[in-house]
Amino acid sequence: MKTSLFNKYVSLLIRGAINILTLSTIVVVLINPSQDSFAKQKSFEQKSTKQTTDKQKLIKQGFKDFCFFYYHDGNDPEENQDTRVCQRLSSAFASLLLNDSPVGSKQWPVQLSLHDLAQKNLLNNSQTEAPVTMPQDFVGTLKNRDLLALVGGGGNGDKQIPNDPNFLPTLWDFKFASGTMPNPPEIPNNTPPPPPQQTTPPPSVILPKINVTCRLIATTLTCTESTA
Repeated sequence: MKTSLFNKYVSLLIRGAINILTLSTIVVVLINPSQDSFAKQKSFEQKSTKQTTDKQKLIKQGFKDFCFFYYHDGNDPEENQDTRVCQRLSSAFASLLLNDSPVGSKQWPVQLSLHDLAQKNLLNNSQTEAPVTMPQDFVGTLKNRDLLALVGGGGNGDKQIPNDPNFLPTLWDFKFASGTMPNPPEIPNNTPPPPPQQTTPPPSVILPKINVTCRLIATTLTCTESTA
């Protein structure tokens, strides 16, 4: 009788151990896919963030290049100041373009202009999701006041933003032409322009004055030279 009870007790212990082992295996199987999925999601988010950062850097540099080319055309007496003001707004412009044309933003301005993006339906208003087809539609997407003053052409005298109605039409069609050198030098802030170089004319060469005196003696003409 005692042996039978002992055998049952042992059998129950073995079954209990098997059940615990089975449950542990099930828990591990359920947890591992979840961890793997979390790791994949995190990797995807990091990759997406890096791609966004790379796009933003490219757009910022493209806008800085435009600022330099636009104001250094030989017709702007304040070209360095206007370039600095314009380039400071490159981050705001990059954020705008990433929001309003997330698909086509990586193609600006090396391959496509804003005009091209609009024609390909790659430029939209992120607030209303309406397509941007005209330059004035693009102005309607601007929320940054300084960027609006610059791109819209109204200017802001207090912030030295020039009033220039030609800025938007030029930006709208801007893209790097073949042979254009990208990444021109950025104008540093608060750097006075270099003083104009003065050229000193070479000293004039003064030749000595020579006097020639001739006398006729008998039938012979005699000449003498003297230096003044």
